Amino acid sequence: MNDTALRRRLRRMKRDESRLRFDDPARPAGESVWRRYFGDPSPRYGRDLLLSMDEGAFYLVERDFYAEVLTLYMRERGFLASAPGDPSALNALGLPPDADAEETRKRFRQLAHRFHPDHGGDADTFREILDAYRKLSDRDATGRRP
Repeated sequence: MNDTALRRRLRRMKRDESRLRFDDPARPAGESVWRRYFGDPSPRYGRDLLLSMDEGAFYLVERDFYAEVLTLYMRERGFLASAPGDPSALNALGLPPDADAEETRKRFRQLAHRFHPDHGGDADTFREILDAYRKLSDRDATGRRP
């Protein structure tokens, strides 16, 4: 992907989020998902990384971005009585936005085995995986995810 095509796609994604989440003047503007993914000061996906991605990898980034935007939109408007899960935690485990509890548990076990410090894995990565799993598996008194 060249620089011009990347800028065009990023502008489209930013415009889509803005139209969906922030066009209603009665609703206060919240934090932009686009800024967390691609903006300053420390984006999840930097320009150099995005330019080095092939089309398939960029598609996955777009899918995660739009899933998080739509999840926040639905939460902000009260459409989700029980949230399906924290999009950033699902992304950290490499799970799709519609992953259920069984998929989450299986993926956590795979990653925990691979990254556990006792098995020669990285302790920081293991902690991130563990935090993400805890976010997804914690339930409040009603049995719904927070």
